[in-house]
Amino acid sequence: MKAWLSILPMLCALLAPAARAEVTVDDAWEKNGRLVVEVRGVEAVFARRDGAVVFHLRTAGNRRELARIVPYGPDKAEPSAVASCKVVERAAGAVRVEAAFPAGGGALLEAVFTFAANGDLEVAPKPGMRGVSIRAPIAWGVLPGVVPDDVVYDPAKHDLPAVHIPAEGAFFCLLRGENDLVALAWLPANQELRLVPAGSKYPLFKALELDLDGRSAWVGLMTSPGIWHREPLSSTAFMEKSVELKWRRPFPAAWKTQLAESGVPTSFTFANHEEGIWRPDTGSYTYPAWFKGDRAILHLGAKIPPEGDALIYAPDGHELTPLALMKRCSPGTAALLAGIRERRDYLPPRRQKTNVGYWHCWGTAMVKRTVYKYGMQAREGAFLVEHLDNYLDLEESNQARHQQYLDFAAMMRGRLDSWSREAGDPALKSYLERMTSLLDRLVVKVKEPMEEMTPADYMKEAEELGRRLKVITAEGGTEDYPEFCHIVERLNSTSAGMHKEVGKWFGTCARDWYQQAAYACVDRPGAVKFARDIRQAIREVFKTRNWEVIDAPDW
Repeated sequence: MKAWLSILPMLCALLAPAARAEVTVDDAWEKNGRLVVEVRGVEAVFARRDGAVVFHLRTAGNRRELARIVPYGPDKAEPSAVASCKVVERAAGAVRVEAAFPAGGGALLEAVFTFAANGDLEVAPKPGMRGVSIRAPIAWGVLPGVVPDDVVYDPAKHDLPAVHIPAEGAFFCLLRGENDLVALAWLPANQELRLVPAGSKYPLFKALELDLDGRSAWVGLMTSPGIWHREPLSSTAFMEKSVELKWRRPFPAAWKTQLAESGVPTSFTFANHEEGIWRPDTGSYTYPAWFKGDRAILHLGAKIPPEGDALIYAPDGHELTPLALMKRCSPGTAALLAGIRERRDYLPPRRQKTNVGYWHCWGTAMVKRTVYKYGMQAREGAFLVEHLDNYLDLEESNQARHQQYLDFAAMMRGRLDSWSREAGDPALKSYLERMTSLLDRLVVKVKEPMEEMTPADYMKEAEELGRRLKVITAEGGTEDYPEFCHIVERLNSTSAGMHKEVGKWFGTCARDWYQQAAYACVDRPGAVKFARDIRQAIREVFKTRNWEVIDAPDW
């Protein structure tokens, strides 16, 4: 009971509507060199001796440090003090503080810090300030993928001076203890982003650095018990059974985790109930993550194996989520998020025919078992022609989508070839060779179900089969039943079944490439620009909803 009472004030502060929150200031700078801004239970302290903005969480008389923001100059030199600090604007909804940090040689690093009543912070650098370093015990870093998969940075896997990351407009850090996270948002231009490992003895990142390119960045410090969770997985505990975790979600949101499907890290948004799912090539299985109330349940097995850790967090769907920060901080970042998270249903070139009542697979089987088996095709001729036209319409639509996959691959090969010709650095050449091998795998896996035929070949075959089917449809009797079965089974396979497998493998390989483009540049800062271009191109393909990605049953 005492433990619950100790966190109650924090929960009240965090969950109170932003409209009722106020930003308060304790300005004792002239007296003792200290200025404190407080909003929603978090203090931001400017102290002359610190050389940073230090953030503390206050709960029931306790006070603990969350993070520090340290500015740095062109040579990465960091200040050891705050030279000056003053409030330049004060209102119930926001407080603006202007601070200067000595950087050596008489230079000053100056910035304006704007604290909003919802807890968001804008950092606007003045000329001469290169960037900001967020100092905190970072357990994991996450580059949100939004529609494709997130890229998760594990400090145990990166024994480097710095981990270079594509600066795409958003990033967030899960802090040690599973109760806090720090989110950043910015409008992408020429910013550079890095995680700094704490060293091999400490499985943490000690800082996140963002070169600002002279532009503002927004910081969100978000805290709530269980705001993220790491669940170790094992076959003994999780294989082929539903397991309720001890962790409970602290608030409703779009919670997600990464598991492996077809050997590729795959994001699964938690569903709101247990349900089965079917995936081409993989087959049917129980969707692996859902909530029952606030209780999280995982169901893993041979198709989604229990390997490594399940990292659970909520990137969106609540005010205490990183992508909600992007929506709030500026019209530009809100528009950026809307653009990268956009999902459209695939709009094929035709699809003008209306389904006449018998769809693929089971519908075709029904027609075979009734109309054709008993020789009633002449009587039902008009219906069967409509059924065939619908098939041909679907064939054209799906083969056009397959051609889009191949056109995308050809476009990306042209880019990679051009970049490789211009790259003189062996490290860049090595990176681009890796990207080319991933593209080669994508093309091979897409073409495998197509059996060495092109989309145009399939359309030509479908039209020939359609003409023959119309001929035998006009005839009576049952003697053409075997030929009819052959034709409709072939059309069913190429117009519906194959399309799902082609789409699934395009999605699997493209999602893998999307992640590997970021992972492969961690020690190659010059490759980050290529990673951003590759990932942007893949995001554009994934904006159209098809078989390429996995959606939760009710999200």
